[in-house]
Amino acid sequence: MDILIRNFPETPNSKKWGLSVFSFGELTVPPMEHYPLRSHFKDTHHFWARGRRLDHLFLVYVSAGSGEAQFGSEELITIEAGTVMVLYPGIWHRYRPMPRQGWTEHWLGVKGSYVDMLLANYKFFGARPSIKLADDSKYPELLDQLRALLLEESIGYQVKASGLLIALLGEVYLQGNEEGSHGSRMEEIIKMARVKIQELAPHDPLDVSQLAQSLEVSYSWFRKMFKQYTGYAPAQYRIHINIRRASELLIKTQLTVKEIAFQSGFESEAYFCRQFKQKQGMSPSEFRTR
Repeated sequence: MDILIRNFPETPNSKKWGLSVFSFGELTVPPMEHYPLRSHFKDTHHFWARGRRLDHLFLVYVSAGSGEAQFGSEELITIEAGTVMVLYPGIWHRYRPMPRQGWTEHWLGVKGSYVDMLLANYKFFGARPSIKLADDSKYPELLDQLRALLLEESIGYQVKASGLLIALLGEVYLQGNEEGSHGSRMEEIIKMARVKIQELAPHDPLDVSQLAQSLEVSYSWFRKMFKQYTGYAPAQYRIHINIRRASELLIKTQLTVKEIAFQSGFESEAYFCRQFKQKQGMSPSEFRTR
């Protein structure tokens, strides 16, 4: 497991600029490795079971692998490579890499009067606290430049870093607001779609084309927006719902794994077990007895 953690003092010059980096780090988590590390964020160390809240703004960029995250009262979402998570001060959250894939994350802790001004509008960075960057996003390039500057720590590095930070935050703003530019109409459509999928009986077929038609949107737009908003393609979201139903049955009933598989919409016990382990990181039997 590769890890780099650096903390930086706020200098008088960076304070005048109103923007400074106080924490920077990188972490590569191999598949099946415990997460988080005991040294991870130190005093702000968090565990999946209880989540955490931070005192300052953090940006966490996942450059490889995949994981899952939850922000506030929202549902659990998938985090793909190329996603920036915006961890707002005081907002409960939790995240972790998928056990079988691991991931590489890069975090920045930033503070200052400029940050406070941005945070006066809680959703300054767009409709969601996770933002999937476009393929041509400048974020990775800017982050590399900032990394080199911070690790060198030459004279005046914090002031120079402030300039790069403004560009980097601007990139996140543009990406986030492009994602949220459809506004409340998009959110309403996605919420209705989620309800319709959740209301399907376990063995009812999911016709995504028909679902899009019922919502009066195009099939291609619906698929794109649904995944952008939830982190899942519609069919994968259906599997997610079925796995969640199966998890509840494993905890609350004495039904066999085969019976639970069928009641959760899976025709094959073997396929159910593969999907369950992929999503939950353990077999149904292990989940039941943990």
